Amino acid sequence: MFGLMKNTGCSQAEQQDWYRKHYCGTCKAMGSLYGQRSRMLLNFDCVFLAELLSVIQEVDTEQWDPKLGARSCFAVPAADALPLSLQYAADINLIFAEMKVRDNMQDGVQFVWKMAQRFFTRPFSKVDDRLAGWGIDRQRLLEYQEEDRRRETARPVTAEIAGLLDWHAAPSAAITGYLFAKGADAVQKPAWREDMAEIGAAFGELVYGLDAWKDVEQDEAEGSFNLLLLQPDIPQEEAKQQTADWLWRKAESIQELIRNAPFPEDVKTSLNSRLMLNLAANLGESPHVCTPHSGIEKASVPTLARTIGRVQRGVAAWTNPLKPARFAASYIAFLLVVFHEQLFAAADRGAGESFSLDYGLLGILLAAPIGLYIAAKGISRNRAWIAMKLRQQEKRAKRQLRRAEKKPGKNTGAKGILMVCGVLYLISLLIGVIVFISICNDCGDCCGDCSTDCDDYPCQF
Repeated sequence: MFGLMKNTGCSQAEQQDWYRKHYCGTCKAMGSLYGQRSRMLLNFDCVFLAELLSVIQEVDTEQWDPKLGARSCFAVPAADALPLSLQYAADINLIFAEMKVRDNMQDGVQFVWKMAQRFFTRPFSKVDDRLAGWGIDRQRLLEYQEEDRRRETARPVTAEIAGLLDWHAAPSAAITGYLFAKGADAVQKPAWREDMAEIGAAFGELVYGLDAWKDVEQDEAEGSFNLLLLQPDIPQEEAKQQTADWLWRKAESIQELIRNAPFPEDVKTSLNSRLMLNLAANLGESPHVCTPHSGIEKASVPTLARTIGRVQRGVAAWTNPLKPARFAASYIAFLLVVFHEQLFAAADRGAGESFSLDYGLLGILLAAPIGLYIAAKGISRNRAWIAMKLRQQEKRAKRQLRRAEKKPGKNTGAKGILMVCGVLYLISLLIGVIVFISICNDCGDCCGDCSTDCDDYPCQF
């Protein structure tokens, strides 16, 4: 996620919802139109463009597909359900990415950017077909980019840093101004073309100058072009300070353009606040920390915890040796990230002792996941065999349980006979007791308590 205009996190709940729908919506629009790999190129500044287009179009985001604002990154809507503002922002995002890759191929290590261009070949080739639908002249963009390259190789026209920034940022300003203006046509609001062109041009200058300010040390170490290095008589720190002053003036001019544009007042306040806060954070002058007060901001800490938990579970799933394919892929990716410099250095030097040494080291490291893959594959097979045996035992136990439950039902007749016999036994026992008592009562009538008056009639039992 690149760019200047990221969310500051201090907005109210409704602004957060608006931003998330455009941020997630632009990302998902890229995935729907160009494939999932293109989402790696998401740019905050193209999200800013999508917001501007939605404002001038006066759209009701509540009518959008719920998937556009869903927190699940896998909930991607169909291409025909995408609003025009998100479609256009997705296309411009791909254009900026392609131009950046092409520019870096000429400035930096070509191998890396050639691999990037090859990896994104399908999205880059598809965006060309969509540009004509928006009325964008691709050749005009290429001419602006060539003019930028020409100015990098030309002699400086002024000795002042501010003058250099104005001159070198002009092609970038022309590109962004042109594309922002075409955005007004894309959402069928041509009356906004001039306002969007002015905001886009000023914003392009600001982004160009900020990139030069941030990359001056790296460009100096790599020997790459940076306009802050064109005047060796000006110390680097002083050049950076003059650039920072120039950036603040450009930001204030953008603020003025936004205030003069017929945007709603809350939109003006939100955009201007976000612009200045992000610029201050990038320049290191005001690290921005917000205290949650209401709405979605209160959920920032638990949301962060849940996000960390999801990331941890995802990493654990991809680094689990019991998942051989995932584990090997993650291990190789880790090696390429950590040892990419050795790999590129070996490729640059060509064949030789150092070449074989570097590749020997990488070969040993790559052999480790292969061995672990084989071992994990065996473990996985054993685990699968054990799971199969457990399932068989479970099925066998269930069958035995069902049989045991059915057996008592077959002896219901015997149980009935036993119960009848028991009842008859109890009845006969009761009859015997009654007879015995009756006999004793008759004897008692004759003898009473066995007194001598009854000697002539002895009791008979």
